[in-house]
Amino acid sequence: MTAPQLALLGMLCLAPGQGSQRVNPDAQIQKDFSDRVDRYVEVRKAIESQLPALPDRAEPEAITHHQKALLAGLQRARSGARPGDIFTEDIRHRIRRLIAGALSQQGSAPREAIREENAGNIPIRVNAAFPTSVALPTVPPQVLLALPRLPEELEYRFLGTRLLLLDSRANMVVDYMDHALRK
Repeated sequence: MTAPQLALLGMLCLAPGQGSQRVNPDAQIQKDFSDRVDRYVEVRKAIESQLPALPDRAEPEAITHHQKALLAGLQRARSGARPGDIFTEDIRHRIRRLIAGALSQQGSAPREAIREENAGNIPIRVNAAFPTSVALPTVPPQVLLALPRLPEELEYRFLGTRLLLLDSRANMVVDYMDHALRK
């Protein structure tokens, strides 16, 4: 585990010259992010539990139907969702620093990998389906290792200079942040 990841796990540090403990600011930001993600996952699990379970070897049509039903349920449950509900300002600043640090240590290869698969800044909306006509660009492992871990229901994706938080089973944009990548 890297030093930034350890800091994000909530290490406490003593303030110089004081006997009281203060929480590491990065740990507070990480906890806020984790709490927001956990609340989303709770809503998602509640909605998915109301849907018929998919068999192990489901037909493509059944998978598509399940995905659309999950998406519709999430859209209803999160009808007021807006950009920044999960990627708050503090979280966006922290994530930008983590991405910049990961990319600066790895040379140009990860940045080139992001550019190769990146569809650019196409229009997206929170709570909307990710366009199926657009390839899902991967996030280089060096960057994934630097970013806060996500539960299996969610994943990070780059689109232009934006970082998306995507629900892969619902194919839904949960949140996004602009200018995650510096040109």
